[in-house]
Amino acid sequence: MKKFVILCTIVCMICISTNPLYASTKVNEESIVDSFTRERVYGEMVSGNITNEEDVLKVAVEQYWQRKSITIDTLDAETEYDDGSFSITQSLGSYIDEDGNVNENILSTGLIVLDEDNNLVRISEVSNPSGNATFSEYNIYATMTVNMTIDKQKLQVHFNSFKTRLTYGTAMKAGKLIQGGWHAETLTEFYSETEKTYANPDANKDYQFVPSYKQMVTYENVGTGAQAYSKVMVGSKGIGLSFTVQGKPAAPDGEWITEYY
Repeated sequence: MKKFVILCTIVCMICISTNPLYASTKVNEESIVDSFTRERVYGEMVSGNITNEEDVLKVAVEQYWQRKSITIDTLDAETEYDDGSFSITQSLGSYIDEDGNVNENILSTGLIVLDEDNNLVRISEVSNPSGNATFSEYNIYATMTVNMTIDKQKLQVHFNSFKTRLTYGTAMKAGKLIQGGWHAETLTEFYSETEKTYANPDANKDYQFVPSYKQMVTYENVGTGAQAYSKVMVGSKGIGLSFTVQGKPAAPDGEWITEYY
């Protein structure tokens, strides 16, 4: 079996309760993960301390096919591009702000998977809708954590902060870590955050990024919204991780994009 390397990207929230956003949707009428394991994984996504990489991947596969089933049932699948990235999303609770709006705290976990030749692997390449996938030899390469608050009634979002951690599960070392983000209120009003760059980032250390913009951002239309990203430079290659909330019907809680460049 090929050995996959995972670059695990995580978004972390403000509350302590963990409730999956996709819990009501089943994959072929049968879940591939038991509830105890799923809740443990959600807790580890909050703390950042992953104890079983295989369980994390199983939950990511489960949610991927749940999202796909929702897209197929409610949207034109041909018009909704799906990156196929590994991800986990959960609601960590909600609160009413001073204006009476309901704001929700969401944890979204994206995973980048590389094969033994360091090629990107998508969920659809290693799994099917029934969740039949074999995960036995995985290493966590890095994690990214973004703190997000969202108001789905007003279609507004704010990324409070995010952090990136490299764990170096393989011999492939990162020479540079770049963090940044942007938001756009309209198609003509675009604001880019000042990037942070770290040379030879240490393993098992959280590199945190706090956006300077503190207000909620409207994401009613594609082209508006907000994005947080990390770029991990390995030799002449870069691995891009980005999480975007941008008014897409198929990704109401945001979408992950993973890429080599």
